[in-house]
Amino acid sequence: MKAIFIALATSLLTIGAAQSAIVPYSSFADFQAVPAIVKTGFDIVSSTSYTTNAEIASNNGEPGAFTSAFEPMTFSGFLAIEVGMIFGNDQSSSNITGIFDVTLEAFFENVSLGSVTVLSNGNDLADQFIGFASSMPFDRVELTYARPDAGGFSQFISEVRISTVPLPPSAALLLTGFAGVVLATRRKAKA
Repeated sequence: MKAIFIALATSLLTIGAAQSAIVPYSSFADFQAVPAIVKTGFDIVSSTSYTTNAEIASNNGEPGAFTSAFEPMTFSGFLAIEVGMIFGNDQSSSNITGIFDVTLEAFFENVSLGSVTVLSNGNDLADQFIGFASSMPFDRVELTYARPDAGGFSQFISEVRISTVPLPPSAALLLTGFAGVVLATRRKAKA
């Protein structure tokens, strides 16, 4: 029974991911919903998988999530339809250019729903926006800097806004019903 449910859920998720639409945003003003998660400065914390997040001041003393590790910044633990971030970069040597692609990708249950990519402006400031809306809710986003080399380079964000979605009553009812079926099946198996 459990295997059938997992297979059905995976099939529906794959179909939904193929049909989801990511709409790029140019600023926080594009948000259609009120962001339920707004983090700035030292309040920005990426997911636990991002172990090098020291939550220290980024370039020019601006606080935010910061790393010199060459890996995505990952944010999770929500169900959302919109996300936006102010990002920046810091080259510690003059021979490293700050112009490269930055991608923000949405996931639901480890299935990619789509992404947006912007070209960094080469400034050493957290002064660029990246964000989007999704027609399908997502539970994780990853911000990735497409650097050919990681030496002498840091990445950081100074603001994150996420519009979360409440669980609709029909979904809550469906989950309650499913839980009841699982409990009844377990009781029957024990008897």
